[in-house]
Amino acid sequence: MPTYLHDCNHCKFLGTINVDDQIADLYYCNPLKKHLSGTVIARYGNEGPNYSSGMGFAVISPVLALAATRAIVLGYMDVAELNAHCRPDSINLNN
Repeated sequence: MPTYLHDCNHCKFLGTINVDDQIADLYYCNPLKKHLSGTVIARYGNEGPNYSSGMGFAVISPVLALAATRAIVLGYMDVAELNAHCRPDSINLNN
């Protein structure tokens, strides 16, 4: 059960973590349900700006990296989606 309010009906809750005495609720969101269009979110409070998000930031934010890993393990996204945002050179657009 999430700790903080989150008003998006499309988000998939990935769990709550405690990092450096800060609680974060993790989510994966893909409202368009299209491959390569999702993102990860870490919510740190009830107020609107109390969050961080962005698949591309999963390479520099341990919290968002964990959210991406959980989304992959739970089957909400695949490694190709993470690579597309974090390593655009790894996607072959000719297929």
